[in-house]
Amino acid sequence: MAMNIIPLPPSLFGFEVSVVDLKDHLPKGAVQASQVSTWANVSTSQGTGPAPADFQAITDDPGMVQITIAIVRQTPGQTVRGSIRKQRGGWAWVGGGQSISLEASDPCVTRVWPAGHGMTDHEYSEFCLTRITSRSESTPWTIGLTYDLANDVIGGDASGPAGSLLSLQKDLGSNGQISVSLTVTGLARSFARDIRPLFRDSDITCMNEMRQTPRINLASYADVRPYAAMILQALSASENGFSPHMPQDGWWPVASRLVFKQWVEQGTPP
Repeated sequence: MAMNIIPLPPSLFGFEVSVVDLKDHLPKGAVQASQVSTWANVSTSQGTGPAPADFQAITDDPGMVQITIAIVRQTPGQTVRGSIRKQRGGWAWVGGGQSISLEASDPCVTRVWPAGHGMTDHEYSEFCLTRITSRSESTPWTIGLTYDLANDVIGGDASGPAGSLLSLQKDLGSNGQISVSLTVTGLARSFARDIRPLFRDSDITCMNEMRQTPRINLASYADVRPYAAMILQALSASENGFSPHMPQDGWWPVASRLVFKQWVEQGTPP
């Protein structure tokens, strides 16, 4: 008869997305190249946050996490000096690589305000020759990733083991090129925070009262660490119903076994 699954404290899985480097290369001679600012927004099922500030998330689900990194390019409004010119039989304000058509009755053409009084040279310079360009924002590139919390594997537009530096680039044609380097890393495990809460008082008592050796105090990091591989083997054996297994009165949930496995693979930190 199959044994019951032992209820244990939630096994939290965490990950961090770090945009290590983000460069926006605009074509030489672009009018507003020095004004462009570019950053990344990271979105997962746990929320959305800006990068390169590290984005952290915690979940109880040890499965696959979808991660979307949106590269956002913003050109702020700026003051541009121009001139009023006659063009192709009409009038236009010309400046900053732009040409804005004006009606013949426009005060900047007639130099007369709607109220009928003339425009001074100062007013003409301030209100007609100077314009503020509109701010623009776009998402020229979206990176779609998956992160396997159980196996620390990254997939999607970038792939590889978690923690490895992943560099990607996107050619935007006449709009230049964007390159980004990023890492996705799992939660660093510790005995005090992640492993000790998994052992119940009854587990600790049972191991202390065992007649065979070694006797392991499951509440003690110093005792558990040397036998971590053996304990993991016993926990894994319980998954398949083999003996010996631990705990003896049931099976750990898969998430709890994964937490213990990750702790062992990370070198059993205290």
